[in-house]
Amino acid sequence: MSRKAKLDQSTWKIPSLFAFVGEYGPFKVNAYEPIKDDTLIWLCNTGNKETTSNGCNGQHPMHGMAGAAQELLLSSESRFSNILVVDISDMFDNPVEYYAALSDELEQKEELTN
Repeated sequence: MSRKAKLDQSTWKIPSLFAFVGEYGPFKVNAYEPIKDDTLIWLCNTGNKETTSNGCNGQHPMHGMAGAAQELLLSSESRFSNILVVDISDMFDNPVEYYAALSDELEQKEELTN
């Protein structure tokens, strides 16, 4: 068993990743290639660490997004065949920390555009 398997990962601040696929088969990413143009990257913050890791009332954490994702992927006019959901709620201990990071990001963006 590798040493990484023995590490306590409960304190790691990493996003949760989920994929909705409109094609047959799993979401595929090649090692050294960027994600294809037909993939929508959906950044969200559920705001609840419990929801992301355990689901709400036994439901999958993305249960609330499933209808919108299905509609987008199965529409005959859709330009996307995959949706990669990046839930960043696990990256912050509380909403104050999240809003502080968001504020810093927006300030940096303003500096870059000016």
